[in-house]
Amino acid sequence: MAGTKRGGQGPRSSGEAGAKGGAAVLLRHREEWERHRPLMDEALSGDAEAVKLAKTVAETLKIRQEGERKAWGVQDRAETEVSGGLEIRWQS
Repeated sequence: MAGTKRGGQGPRSSGEAGAKGGAAVLLRHREEWERHRPLMDEALSGDAEAVKLAKTVAETLKIRQEGERKAWGVQDRAETEVSGGLEIRWQS
């Protein structure tokens, strides 16, 4: 709760706590996907059980992280924003 002491910290505004919390959420999500990478590497070796595990973990991460981002009010940035403004258009 905003304005309450936790772990020796003084009161915080809800905006400050939300911004810091949202940044922490995104950092943790990146770290979780990095931990998933070895599972994918093993799955690419052709082990059927490793493929199932990597897929299940990826789906679980995706669902949980989407829910967390919604709960924290974290918006995903548009691809053009993430790429520094580079936009790719495919000709049909």
